[in-house]
Amino acid sequence: MVHPDYFRKGIGKALLHHFMSEVGKLQKVAVSTGATNEPALNLYKAFGFQQVGLLEIAPGVHLALLESNPSEDSVFPSSQDAEKN
Repeated sequence: MVHPDYFRKGIGKALLHHFMSEVGKLQKVAVSTGATNEPALNLYKAFGFQQVGLLEIAPGVHLALLESNPSEDSVFPSSQDAEKN
């Protein structure tokens, strides 16, 4: 999670890149985010996550559930490209 004062600075992408490069190639990773949080959904999808479900946590409030599939040959977006997104 990134503090709102630091949104759109590439921090989330850099953190996810590091995590997925170290852990994501070895095991399945499950995450969730607000179902309407397009920036987060796009970030996760860029790293190969697929939406596997939707969970209503309060009336009208939904979480998107996403999972990755581990692969030794996975290629993730470069952390140097973080400033572009």
